[in-house]
Amino acid sequence: MATCKHCGHKWGWKETIAQLFSFKRKLKCTNCHTNQYISVKSRNQLSIVGILISLIFVPLISFGVPLRYIITSEILIYVFYIGLIPFLIKLSDQEEVFW
Repeated sequence: MATCKHCGHKWGWKETIAQLFSFKRKLKCTNCHTNQYISVKSRNQLSIVGILISLIFVPLISFGVPLRYIITSEILIYVFYIGLIPFLIKLSDQEEVFW
């Protein structure tokens, strides 16, 4: 789970999801109200996993799996992935550059 680098407050699942879906770079700790940022390592890991999930359909199509099964499996995998995101995120108290 995400933990505030300033006060050590451990964010809950709902709190983390709510912060992420605000689509802001700065995430505010609900305990000490300081700005927190998703670490570069976490952003990279989340991006790679998201891309890999998107690429699952390529071999499924080539093996002739019906489209409704592919779409259903993609949706289920993305829902599972979104549920796991709060456990994969690490926070930083400074905004880190991507490169």
